[in-house]
Amino acid sequence: MPLLAPLPATPFELAERKQATVQFNYHIAIDKMYYSVPYQYIKNKVGVRITDTTV
Repeated sequence: MPLLAPLPATPFELAERKQATVQFNYHIAIDKMYYSVPYQYIKNKVGVRITDTTV
């Protein structure tokens, strides 16, 4: 019986979490870049997860 389980197939990826408010133009600003979101979220705060490759 092995003492350790095998390593996962994908490496662990560090992530940063931020909050942003959706503006009237359906966008949020993260690190001076704009990302569009569904219009239903206007004026709401949304959670954002940022990694090296995705937002």
